[in-house]
Parts: sequence; C-alpha cells; structure tokens
Amino acid sequence: MFQKIRELSKHLAIYGSGDVAIQALNFLLLPLYVKYLTKADYGVLALLASVEATVKLFFRWGVDGAFMRFWYDCEDQRARQRLASTLFFFLLAANGVLLVLSLIASPFISERLLQSAGNTLALQLVLLNTFAIGFTFIPFHVLRIEGRAREFSGLTLARSASTLVLRLVLVIGAGLGVMGVVLADVIVTSVLLVIMLRWFAPLLRPMFARDVLRQSLAFGLPRIPHGFAMQLMAVGDRFVMTRYVSVQEIGVYSMGVSFGLIEKIVLAAVFEHLEFLLDASRRAFDLEIDDGGGRDGFAFEHDDIDAGAVEELHGGGGFAAVAEAEDIAVEALGFIEVGAAQADLVDGGKSEGIGGLHGHGLSSG
Repeated sequence: MFQKIRELSKHLAIYGSGDVAIQALNFLLLPLYVKYLTKADYGVLALLASVEATVKLFFRWGVDGAFMRFWYDCEDQRARQRLASTLFFFLLAANGVLLVLSLIASPFISERLLQSAGNTLALQLVLLNTFAIGFTFIPFHVLRIEGRAREFSGLTLARSASTLVLRLVLVIGAGLGVMGVVLADVIVTSVLLVIMLRWFAPLLRPMFARDVLRQSLAFGLPRIPHGFAMQLMAVGDRFVMTRYVSVQEIGVYSMGVSFGLIEKIVLAAVFEHLEFLLDASRRAFDLEIDDGGGRDGFAFEHDDIDAGAVEELHGGGGFAAVAEAEDIAVEALGFIEVGAAQADLVDGGKSEGIGGLHGHGLSSG
C-alpha cells in the first residue's frame, strides 16, 4: 500500500510541478504585463477567457471523460483505435459546424460582449484555438493512462513555457496587446498538434462505430449541465457585468480576482491529476466481480497473485472486506470529483488556451 502511495505522490509531483512553476512565474510577471496592457485590454482578455471556457465545454461534449472511461474496456489495439477514431471524427464534424456558426456570429458577439467590433478577429482566433484544443485530450489521456508521466509533464511544461515566452515577445516586444496574447496561444497550439501527431497516428484510422459513439455520449452528455453550471458560477459574472459597467472596469475587476485566487495555483494543479491517478490505480487492480459460477465470479487477472491466497481470502470472509474496500475507494473518488470540480471552478476551466486569465492574470497553459 505504501508503495502505491509513494508512486502516486511521485506522479502527482511530476504532473503538477510544471503547472505550478509556470503559473507562479506568470503571477510574478504580472507587474510587467500591466505596463503594456491597458485596463481595457485586461477586460477584453477576461471576456475572451470567459467565452473560451464556455465554448470549450460544448466542444468536448463530455467525451473526453468517456474516452478515459471506455479505454480500459478495449480488449486490443483495434478496439482502442475504434474508440479514438469514432470520437475524433465525431468532434471534427460536430464542432466544425459549431465553429462555422460561431465565426459567422462573432462580429455581433464582439460588438455586444466585448463592446467593440475591433476585437472580432481576436474572438475568431480564440474560437479556432478552442476548436483545435478540443482534440488534444486524446494523446494527453493516452500518456497518462500508460503512465508516461515525464513525457506528459514535459509536453505541458513546454507548452506553458513557450506560450509564456511568446506572449512576452508579442505583447512586450512587438506591442500587440490583446492580439499578442491570442496569437501566442494559436501558434503554440498549432505546433503542439504537429508534435502530437506521433501519438495521434497509431490511434486514428478510417473507422467509425455508432455504438461506440452512443455509449460515449450516454456517458459524457450528462456531464455537460453540471459543467455548464460550474462555468456559469466561475465566469458568468463577466457576462453580467458587460450590461452595467465598461470593459475597463471589468479589467480592474479581473486584476483583483488575480490576486484573490493566487492560493489556488497548487490546488488546481493537484486536483487536475489526482482524480485520474486514483481512478487509474483502482482500474489497474483489475478486480472483477460478476454473477457467474465458481468462486462467485471472484477473479484476479494479475499473474503475481497466488491462487491459494485468493481461495483463502474468499473462504475466510476476505471477499466482503475487499468488496467493502472497493466501495470505500469509489466513495473516495466521489470526493475527489468534488475537489476537481472546485479546482475547475476557481480556474475557470482547463489550463489550455487563455482560459483562466481572470484567475491569475495571464495564464500560460
């Protein structure tokens, strides 16, 4: 057990350290940014981040969680390819339609929400970037499922660091303001997708399974109302404020939030990965309980477990203890779900893109 705890702690440190370091650096650079970004710029960035957080939720359709859930049920590589390809082509088609509609409506949204038609291009680039980000969960989930923590952390750290450097160059060096922040995200996302082709390629095939899609949507779609409610609480105030105050005042408000939520940097980084690691550890135990014959369907699939010990466990009432432990694990995961959701609440969404600008100044993730 202690070995598992040590392993879990090591993976959490690897997964979370890069995020914490970059976000802390971002916060420390805040005084530098305010010299080159006006109050109105911060207001526009906060509103763009709110749009991104909301759109990202719908662009995922909840299937990012379904991908991780049903990956473990795939019996071979072809089944995994069927799962990944089905979700990829569904997102490509469905989100492509949503993207076109949102791009058409962006001039109207920019004028009403951002209080200026001059920010239409920035809004359109944010929508394009969010569309592209919608596919990255596939390789990132695979890296975490396969326990390749260093590669995962290296990619996320490189993404965050390169975004940070590009923003410094484009905002401070080139003086591009809001457009510099947005362009930095678009450039990094484009490069990231090219790099991730090595993980996309083995999984994507010209195949599509309706039963897999139905199963994935049945798992994922019920998560959307909850996610929407969380995002509404996290970023909905910005949308309401546009009716009563100027974008400059929203910028000042956003800066205040940056200081108010500084303590969430570590918590958000930990909770983002803890739920996944606990669930993966429980599944790796591979305990099967069914209604079949034999030893009441009690079976281990690990070669290093002695069959006699299993028989003794079953005969000595150990079966009930294991079942109770399994129930406790499931209950614990439920509390981790709450923690992860609350981490997302203060973060305004995942760390990719500009989501979270309102949470800590300029997010790099």
